[in-house]
Amino acid sequence: NSTEALLYSKLSGGSLTKALELKNGEDISTLRNDVVSFLRASLRKSPLALYTEIDRVSNGSDKSRIEKFLILLLIWMRDIYSIKNLNNETKLVNQDQIPEINSFNSNFPKSNIKEIINNIDKSITAIKFNVQPTLVLTNLGLSIEQYCFNK
Repeated sequence: NSTEALLYSKLSGGSLTKALELKNGEDISTLRNDVVSFLRASLRKSPLALYTEIDRVSNGSDKSRIEKFLILLLIWMRDIYSIKNLNNETKLVNQDQIPEINSFNSNFPKSNIKEIINNIDKSITAIKFNVQPTLVLTNLGLSIEQYCFNK
């Protein structure tokens, strides 16, 4: 469908070969659900919930899967940024997750999405440099909480 095609296009950087590899590889819908679960755990203000989710997401995962997860999280945050600043839902990648995105915006209206996006970019770089995924995801989860609750 068109939502998946747009998502594969974003994930592959426009490369048709990489998009086909993505489509035939990991189940993207599972990773997309993991993104929402990770965000919820990050915002629960419960270290145990966050660490449990990080363990679930990273346990047995290879570097490539963690990178895909972080890219999906980045796309999700860009969608939030688009709605928050442009108030336009037509250009969102995650068209099927608009209710969740709107819920995030209404629950965290003062969140610093630019800093969250910046930290996700740093996390992707850290994973590429073989930093331990659990450490990267813990740092990211705590920073998401910080920038959403304006600590």
